[in-house]
Amino acid sequence: MATGELIATFWRSDTTLALHPEGEIVATFSSNQGASAIRFGRITDGFQGYNVQVNVFGDGYARLVFSPRGDAFAIAGHAYAVGLKVFQFPSCCLSFAADLESWDDVWRRLWAESQRGQRGRRGPEEEHPPYEFITHLWPLTDRVAFSPEGGRLLFAMTSGHVAELDLEAPESSRSWPAHDGPAVALDTSPSHPLLATVGFGGEIKLWHLEETATGFGRTDNPATRGFLAMFGPIDSGAEEDSFRTTDGKRWYNFETIGDEALAEDAPPWAQIAKIMRQRDRGTGAADQANGGV
Repeated sequence: MATGELIATFWRSDTTLALHPEGEIVATFSSNQGASAIRFGRITDGFQGYNVQVNVFGDGYARLVFSPRGDAFAIAGHAYAVGLKVFQFPSCCLSFAADLESWDDVWRRLWAESQRGQRGRRGPEEEHPPYEFITHLWPLTDRVAFSPEGGRLLFAMTSGHVAELDLEAPESSRSWPAHDGPAVALDTSPSHPLLATVGFGGEIKLWHLEETATGFGRTDNPATRGFLAMFGPIDSGAEEDSFRTTDGKRWYNFETIGDEALAEDAPPWAQIAKIMRQRDRGTGAADQANGGV
């Protein structure tokens, strides 16, 4: 920025990106209706892409954030509900997934709150918002954050509550009321045990968290070293089938996927890739039999 010199150009990110707390790895997120892709690169004197890709079903994700330790990352959103997914880093294994709110609940609560401001009272929650209201809503992107010690995930609910998810023991997760009306944003401090929440009307509240912020050092960079040991460099213009791809449960090789037996719960994008690869191979065999015509 100081010199105005361009140091790198890499794959598109139309949703969000996040810098790993150790300062070298960057994760980028690009949306696609069938499978949104999280890819990773390393920033030193320039940018170097790496051959790992996490595919998540659908589009509509709005947030990607690393844990303070850098040993996990979380995404929030998706087109069918407001959900959370947490992946270990650098292994990219899925460790937690849950849908917390339906979009219908989100729209209905925000509509009711907007009507309360106009009529001096809360609008009826069962009243469905008009289409024009939904299409002009601002993105609710900043509703998820890791706790300062990294063991919990905090999420702002449009019910006015904060959901507190214990990643080690999900059954002990809880929620507590934060605002009289929808909570639309939150964040934590990396160096103090504090949480900030924002209500629909702009009210900001600061909360003391029952923990000690750790202020992790970055001298050893264990997550970065683990990432570099697991994955290799790749050209930033490489085709999608050049990446090692996972949904957080299994790894998929696009070059050989046509020969692989997929599990029954394989994601739709993997099933489609298998069909496409088999079709392409069938077309090639037919062309060869016809003398290349």
